[in-house]
Amino acid sequence: MTYGTENWILNKRHQSRIQAAEMKYPRKTIGEKRTDRIRNEEIRERLKIKPILDSIKEKKLAWFGHLTRMDNNR
Repeated sequence: MTYGTENWILNKRHQSRIQAAEMKYPRKTIGEKRTDRIRNEEIRERLKIKPILDSIKEKKLAWFGHLTRMDNNR
């Protein structure tokens, strides 16, 4: 789900859709439905997973670091 995220431009709509897709499977894992109104943070705490948007931000920063260290003549 995060392949190539270093180059994505994320607006609020994209972030919202990514979060919705991210939480679909953990909810199924613990057997909760959206109608049970369990917060995403609580589900993440139970399963000990971090938000995917945090991972995407880390990948973007790592990619930016690679770009800044790259030779300018390349």
